[in-house]
Amino acid sequence: MLDMNRIRKRQTRAYLKRQRLLARRHRAYMRLRNLRSSRVSDVELHEKRPGFIGIVAILLASLGFHLKEGWFRVRTWVEVITLRGWYLIKKTTHHLTGSGAPIPLPPTMEQRTKRTTKKKPIGSYRLRSLAFGVGIVGLVILGIFFVWVATLAIPDVDNFENRKISNSTKIYDRSGEIVLYDIHENIRRTVVDFDNIAESAKDAIVAIEDHSFYEHHGVVWKSTFRGAFQTLLSKLHLSSAGTAGGSTLTQQVVKNTLLTRDRAISRKVKEWVLAYKIENRLTKDEILEIYLNEAPYGGTIYGIEEASERFFGIPASDLSVAQSAYLAAIPNLPTYYSPYGPNKDKLDQRQRTVLDQMLRYGFISDDQYRVAIAEDVTFLPEEDGYAKSLHFVEYVRAQLEETYGVDMVENGGLQVVTTLDYELQQRAEEIIADHIAEVEELYNASNAALVAIDSQTGQIITMVGSRDYFDTEGFDGNFNVALAPRQPGSSFKPIAYATAFERGYLPESTIFDVETQFNARCDAYDTTSDNGCYSPNNYDFDFKGPLTFRNALAQSRNIPAIKVLYMAGLSRVIEKARAMGITSLDQSPEYYGLGLVLGGGEVSLLQMVGAYSVLSNDGVYQQPTGILKVTDLDGNVLEEYEEQPGERVVEENAARMVNSILSDNVARTPLFGSQSFLYFGGRDVAGKTGTTNDNRDAWLIGYTPDVAVGVWTGNNDNSPMKKGSSISGKPWRAYMDEVLKNYDQSSFRSYELPENWQSYPNMVKGDWYGGTTVYLDTVSGKLATEFTPEETKIAVPQPDPHTILHWINKDNPRVLDTSRDDPQYENWEYAVKAYVNENLSVLFDFDINLPTDYDDVHTGEGAGAFTAQIDGIEEGVFYSLGEELTATVSSPERSDRKIDNVQFFVNNAFAHSDGSGPFTFRFKPEELPYVEENNILKVIMTDEDGIKASAEMTFSLNI
Repeated sequence: MLDMNRIRKRQTRAYLKRQRLLARRHRAYMRLRNLRSSRVSDVELHEKRPGFIGIVAILLASLGFHLKEGWFRVRTWVEVITLRGWYLIKKTTHHLTGSGAPIPLPPTMEQRTKRTTKKKPIGSYRLRSLAFGVGIVGLVILGIFFVWVATLAIPDVDNFENRKISNSTKIYDRSGEIVLYDIHENIRRTVVDFDNIAESAKDAIVAIEDHSFYEHHGVVWKSTFRGAFQTLLSKLHLSSAGTAGGSTLTQQVVKNTLLTRDRAISRKVKEWVLAYKIENRLTKDEILEIYLNEAPYGGTIYGIEEASERFFGIPASDLSVAQSAYLAAIPNLPTYYSPYGPNKDKLDQRQRTVLDQMLRYGFISDDQYRVAIAEDVTFLPEEDGYAKSLHFVEYVRAQLEETYGVDMVENGGLQVVTTLDYELQQRAEEIIADHIAEVEELYNASNAALVAIDSQTGQIITMVGSRDYFDTEGFDGNFNVALAPRQPGSSFKPIAYATAFERGYLPESTIFDVETQFNARCDAYDTTSDNGCYSPNNYDFDFKGPLTFRNALAQSRNIPAIKVLYMAGLSRVIEKARAMGITSLDQSPEYYGLGLVLGGGEVSLLQMVGAYSVLSNDGVYQQPTGILKVTDLDGNVLEEYEEQPGERVVEENAARMVNSILSDNVARTPLFGSQSFLYFGGRDVAGKTGTTNDNRDAWLIGYTPDVAVGVWTGNNDNSPMKKGSSISGKPWRAYMDEVLKNYDQSSFRSYELPENWQSYPNMVKGDWYGGTTVYLDTVSGKLATEFTPEETKIAVPQPDPHTILHWINKDNPRVLDTSRDDPQYENWEYAVKAYVNENLSVLFDFDINLPTDYDDVHTGEGAGAFTAQIDGIEEGVFYSLGEELTATVSSPERSDRKIDNVQFFVNNAFAHSDGSGPFTFRFKPEELPYVEENNILKVIMTDEDGIKASAEMTFSLNI
C-alpha cells in the first residue's frame, strides 16, 4: 500500500529545495547583471575585436540578460512535472503487474552517493539530479549549437570592401546629359561616393530604418527578439500586425551584399555574425554608403543615385528633404511603395512617417519639416525612363559587347556618350510615324527606317529602325530595319558609275538606252525568253536611245546602268562597294551578275548611307560610328572619338563627277520634275531613289557635302507595296529640312576633265554619231578642199552609230580599239542598229546626203602650184580588211626636203599625218573608223611656203 505520509514529506522537501535553488540562481543572475553594468566601453570593445568565440559568448550572455527570471521558473516547473511523472509511471507499472508490494520511490541521494553520515531529503535529491541532467543536456545542446555554427558557410569579410558590385552601363546622347538607356543584366545601379549623397538622404534612411545606427554594434537584440515574437504571433494567427524584421542597417547591408533573402534560421545566424564582423571592420559612414548604393528601389533599380536619376532626374547630391524622405520610404517594400504602382497614397503616408521620424530624432528642424511637408514632389513619368532610341542603343550595345565583353557591359558601370543627336532623333521618329500613318493604307506600306550620318566624321546622328519600337502586336517593332539586308534597287547605281569614272569614262560619255539581250549565249534579237536569258526593262518600259552618262544616271535608266556595270567590271564594282562600307556583298561576282546594279545584292540602310557619305566626302571613307566616348566606373577613358583623315576609297574626281550628276536638277527634271523634293533652291543637294521589283522596297538617299540621309519604306515581311512615285521622298525631305539647319550652306566641288579628253574615242568623249565629219565649202556648196579658206568651211557629221564597244576595249576607254572581240559586242551592236533603223527621223534632224564634187571656187592656181602622186596601192585590186597597205606620196616638182607636211584622208576622214620624207601611210583597213567596198584615199601635201597640192585614188576591199 502507498505510504501517503511519506509522499507528502518528500513533496515538502522538494518544495524547499526548489526555493533554495531559486535563491542561488538569483544571486548568480545579480552577479551577471553587475558584470554587464561594468563592461568595457564600446570603443575598447571595438579595439579588442573579439573573435568568433567571444562573439558567441556575448550573444549568449545577452540572451541570458533578456530571459531573466522567467527561465528559472520554467526549469522549476520542469523538475516538479518530472517528479510527478516518475510517480505516475511507477504507479501504472505496479497496477499492471498486480504486485502487492508498495510502489518504489525514486532512489535517494544517500543511495546514489552511498553516504551514511547524513541523510538527505528525498525531494532535494531528485531536484539536484534533475537539474544536473538538464544542465548536461543544455551543455550538449550548446555544444551542438557551437559545432553547427562552426560548420556554417559564413562568407569571408576580409575583402569585403573590394567585392565586385554590379553597375549598369549608361548610354547617353552626344550631349552627355540625356540618358538613352541603362544596360544591365538584372540590376540598374550607379555607385556614388558617400560625399556625393545629400545629407538629408543619409539622415532620412537612418531615421526610418535604424535610428540608433551610430550607437549599436551591428545587432540590437531587443529589436531582434521583439521582431521574432511579433512574427511568431503572426504565424500563429494571434496577431494581425504581420511579420517584423528588427534588422539594423548593418544587418541589411549583410542581406543585400553577402547573403540571400531566405528566412532560414541559419541565414539569420550568419547575419548576426557577419554584422558584428562588418562593424568591427568598417566605419559607420562606410556601412551607410554601402547600404545607400545597394538599397532596392523596385524592379531593376538599385542604389540611391540610380533611383534619384530615375524618379526625379537629378543626382543624389541634389535631393531635397522631401525627395530624400520618399527615397527612404521605398526600400522597405519597393514594389508595394512604387511611385508608379497602385499604392501611391501609401507611399505618401510613409514619406510623412519618414519626415516625422527625422523631426523626432533631431535630423531636421521644425522649419525644415514644414518646408518638406509643403513641397510638391513630382516623379518623372514611367514611360520617360531609360528607353529612348532603342534601335540605336542596341546597335551601340552590340559594338560595346564586341569590344569589352557582355559581362563588362552589363555589370561594369560603363559611361557611354554616343553620337546621337537626340533632338533630331525625336523629330525623325515623329516624321517616320507620321509617314507610315499616311502611306499604310494608301500604298500598303507598314514600316520605314531612317539613318543620318555626318559625312565628314562618320558619326551617326540619327537612327530610326522602325515606326515604333514598342509596337509588337502583329508587327516586329523592335526589329531594326536600318541594319537589315534589303535590296537597294537603283540606289546602287552611283557606285557602279563611280567605278566607271575611275576607269576613264566621263559624265559626257554616251551610252545607248535600247532594248538589249545581255546574255551573250542568247540570240541578240530574243528579248522575250526567260530560259536563262537576261533582257531587263526600264521602270517606264521605254527606251531613250543615246544618253550621256549624266542623263542616264540622273534619270535612273536601267539599261545604261547595266552597261556601265559591265564596262566598269563586276568584280571591281563589288570591291568598290566593299571599300565604301557595304560588307554584306560577300558572295562571288557570278552570284550577283549584272542585276547587281538594279539592286540584286542585299545591303542595309546604314551601309548604303555610309557609302553615300563617301561620295559626299569627295571619296574619303569615314567608318560609321555611334560612340564618342567610353569611361569605366572609375572615370578612366577606355576609348574616345578622335578626328581621322579617313581612307580614300574613291578617286576624288570620280566622286565629284557623281556628285555633279546627282545634284543636277536639270538632268533629273525629266524624272522628278523641276520642283521635286530633291530641289533645295540654291543649295547643292544630291539624291538617288531606288525601287525593287514588285515595289517591295522604296529607298531615297540624299546628301550634301556635310551630311548623308537615307530613308527606306516597305514591309518587314517583304510583301509588295502598291506602286507609288518616290514613296520615301516626303519623310526624307522633312528630315533634311530639319538637319540642314545645323549646317552652313556649302557646295559640291567641280570635277575636272582630263587634258586630252578630246582625243578620246568618239562615244567616250560624247560623240555618239560615229562615222566621220565632212567639211563643206559654204561658198560653192561643195566639199571643201585644201584651198578652201577656214572661214568658209562648215563641219557636217556623217553618222554611223555603233555600240560603244565598237570603238573601245571596255577596260581602257581612253584609247581607240576596234578589235570588237568583246563577248557582249554582237548583242549590244545589234540592239543599237535595230534602234537606229527604227528611229532615223528622231535621231537625225539634218540632211545626211552630201555633195560629191569639190570646191571649184578656191583652186589655189597661180600660187606656185605643184602636184602630188600616190604609189603603193593599186586601183582595181581588192584588198582584204586585215591586209596591211602602204601608201607612199611624192611630188615631181618638189623634193622631200621642201615638203613640210603630208596629210592622209580615207573617205574624207583624217587618218594620218607625216612631217618628214619619205611620206608613207601604213594601215589595215579594218582599223579605220569607216570603210566600205570602194574607198577614197586622199593626200594633201603642204610645202615650206604653205602651198598645197592634193591627190586621190580609189582602193577596193573584200567586205
